[in-house]
Amino acid sequence: MSRNAHPAGPRHGDVLPEAQQSALPADVNALDPAIWPATATRTVTFKVTDGTVDVSAVSRAQGGGGRILNAASGQARQGFIFTPHYAASKFAVVGLTQSLAKELATEQITVNAYCPGIVGSDMWSYNDREWGRLLGDYKPGELMEEWVAGIPLGRAGTNDDVASLLLFLASDDAAYITGQTITVDGGQVLPESPEAMA
Repeated sequence: MSRNAHPAGPRHGDVLPEAQQSALPADVNALDPAIWPATATRTVTFKVTDGTVDVSAVSRAQGGGGRILNAASGQARQGFIFTPHYAASKFAVVGLTQSLAKELATEQITVNAYCPGIVGSDMWSYNDREWGRLLGDYKPGELMEEWVAGIPLGRAGTNDDVASLLLFLASDDAAYITGQTITVDGGQVLPESPEAMA
C-alpha cells in the first residue's frame, strides 16, 4: 500500500509498509534446518537490504522527516505452536524497529512496527488448513472459526482494519510516535496485567 506509488522508487510522502508473509507451520522436529536462515532473511534482512534502509535514505536526502512502518505479526507478541522460526524472525522485527527509531529520530523519521492478528485473507486460509492438519482432524474453516471465537471483539480483522492503523501512523497526527509496536488484532493477544506479572 502506498499513498503515492512511484515506479522509480519511494519519494518523500510515500507510505511503504512491509508485507505480511505466511508462517509455514511444521513440527519443530520436522523443520528443515534451512528454514531458520531463510525465514530470517525473508523477514529481517529484506527490511535492511531492500526496504527500511532505502526508505530512510530517501527521507534523509529529501529532508523533512519521514515514516517507516515495519510488518511484524501477532507472533511478535506471542509465539504460536509449530512456528518458532517465524516467531523468532518477527520478534527480531520489533528489535530492528526500536533500534532504527532511536537512530533516525534526530532526522524526524519515525519507525514503528505493526502486528496484524487474524485477518480474513488467503494467508489465513492457508494457516487454517496447515495448522488444522498439524493440530488434528479439522475440516477447512473449523480451526479459523475456533481462533476467531477467542477474539474479544468477536471477528477476524480486515485489510481495512490494518490499513487504518497504517494510515494513522503515516500521518502527521502520529509524528510523536516512534519505536512502538502496535497490535491490531481485536484484543486476541493482550499484554499481561501488572497483577499477572507480580
